[in-house]
Amino acid sequence: MIIQFDNFILDTDKFELRCDDEVLHVEPRVFDLILMLSQNPGRILTRDEIIEDIWSGRIVSDSTISTCVKSARKALGDSGETQKYIKTIRGRGIQFLASPTVAGEDTAKETNGKPSNRTNIKSSKLLTAPVLAGLVIVSLLFIILLLVLNNPIDTQTDTADARSINAPYKIAVLSFADMSADRDQEYFGDGMAEEILNLLATAPGLDITSRTSAFSLKGLNLSVPEISERLDVNYIVEGSVRTTGDRVRVTAQLIDATSDENIWSDTYDREVTSIFEVQDDISLAITDALKIELSANAVNRTPPTSSIAAYDLYLRGHQLFLNRGTFGASERVGYLEEAISHLEQATEIDPNFALAWADLGGVSMVIPTFDGIKYSFEDMTARSTIFIERALALNPNLSQAWAVRGFIYGVRLEFADAEASFKRATELNPQNETAWLWLGLNYTTVGASKLAVEAIEKAIEIAPVVAVNYNVFGAATHATGNAVLAAEYQNTVVIERGFELGRLDTFLLALDPDFNDPRGTRAAAIEDAKRYIDFLEKNTDPDRDAKLTLYVDAFLNPALREQATRLLDVDIETRQKSSVIGAFVLGDGTRMARHFRLRTENDGLNLRRVYNPIGRPLFQHKDFRDFLISINMLDYWKTHQFPEFCRAVGEDDFECLDGQGNWP
Repeated sequence: MIIQFDNFILDTDKFELRCDDEVLHVEPRVFDLILMLSQNPGRILTRDEIIEDIWSGRIVSDSTISTCVKSARKALGDSGETQKYIKTIRGRGIQFLASPTVAGEDTAKETNGKPSNRTNIKSSKLLTAPVLAGLVIVSLLFIILLLVLNNPIDTQTDTADARSINAPYKIAVLSFADMSADRDQEYFGDGMAEEILNLLATAPGLDITSRTSAFSLKGLNLSVPEISERLDVNYIVEGSVRTTGDRVRVTAQLIDATSDENIWSDTYDREVTSIFEVQDDISLAITDALKIELSANAVNRTPPTSSIAAYDLYLRGHQLFLNRGTFGASERVGYLEEAISHLEQATEIDPNFALAWADLGGVSMVIPTFDGIKYSFEDMTARSTIFIERALALNPNLSQAWAVRGFIYGVRLEFADAEASFKRATELNPQNETAWLWLGLNYTTVGASKLAVEAIEKAIEIAPVVAVNYNVFGAATHATGNAVLAAEYQNTVVIERGFELGRLDTFLLALDPDFNDPRGTRAAAIEDAKRYIDFLEKNTDPDRDAKLTLYVDAFLNPALREQATRLLDVDIETRQKSSVIGAFVLGDGTRMARHFRLRTENDGLNLRRVYNPIGRPLFQHKDFRDFLISINMLDYWKTHQFPEFCRAVGEDDFECLDGQGNWP
């Protein structure tokens, strides 16, 4: 059906709006609104009628409707000031002022004062995405065939538009730029973008790039095509935030990355207290532009807190928590302490702020990794447990709280409960990359290396730019016996990208006889051992370098083992971080068990490395096997699975293959 008014033509068969034979780009719902108006000229259409017809009766905000009307006016060369075609009747609705004519079908009639029946038009929407895709492909094949037959020299044609029609919705939400006068509110822009990302993630059919991946491009000044290529997305959301006193201005836009065209944008000037409404409006406007729907939970969500002051403090602490890996060793603890302070204040202002409680629990569990003396795992685990139980009492479906609960269980060496908590976190939010990573870490801790690889592959799929994911994947691969493949991953993230925490893994690879480190075994092992300890703490031991060198030399020369063992005893008693290096290279299960029993570190993180070829000699020592039994590792294995090189002996013991692949 063709509907014409002035110089405009609506073609319902092609879903096109044309002006003077030029096709105008409009979003699907904008087209539907212009069509509805043209079928009801002169009649005042109410808000409810528009929602029923355009949005099929689902809940949408006034801002979403206003955005659609504004876009329709823009497409027609109209505006809110001139109102040549679309007139606003305050308090009643909108009215179409043109006098359209219809050709190709009988004009739809109005019945009983209601909007005309659009059955014929609606039926055309039964051309679902798969059917449309098939029609597009058939048409393209026909065109290509004609080109081949008529012009065998030049057979190429531009099919970018056709590809974009059928492309999946893969979206990245970039950090919103800080436009405040002092440029001191980056955390607010990060929080704004993250919440929009979380809301969009509830929409079926949207493939959302993780926060970590999207935010990793911050400050690189990349073009839209470059961002699209790096993140493998075809839509990009970007914006800015500026707060002044109790006012906030937020701009946002949705960009089609395949054409580098802006397909929706808006500016919101509101009171700061309306920030959650702005987040909702932007998310709805984006899904409206793509003609998909947010989940009912997202549309009807309750704001996370009633206090903007608490929310501001939460965002400050949240940013520090998530950015912990970007800080230097000397700064890391101080920033995490600052995060704890912000989050504690947030929970004091609003004791019912579940997200703040969850982050407070998370920071409390992470900080002992960087200063286990000042913040012991025992003390911080007890504190974190209180925080996480509070968060889950307020919101039992909070994925991040379940992930932190799993982390707590892992530090307590309660592996089955940790696994169950991580799985619950991934069920609640399949895009929770941290939960998948921690689940993979838990699997490595119990020697389930193949399951670990599967979980980490999921984390990599969600966040392909995150270095720690590849580090853990490499460590799990090393435990399966593939040192060469493990080295490829570790070299990428440690050597090339500077992920210093992985130096312990490259250290163990350097000593593996199945891998020839190009730096040389001794030189590589010494370098990586030093850099690993440097990452964990500022060196205050003048003999540390000589000590680490002796440990490596003792691995290569058994004649030095006795001297290195005496040194290791001192390291363990004085709780030096270098003790784990010594215990590994000496293959001394008795002393490794003593190191773990002191609980100066997150044992789960270091236990995961005992299953690789360098750590396996530890299992030949009864003291080490007894330690594993004492932490209920054997109970876990019996109800789940044993490492491939170990098996049960009766009900209360186990044994493992020796270095030659023989059972005891």
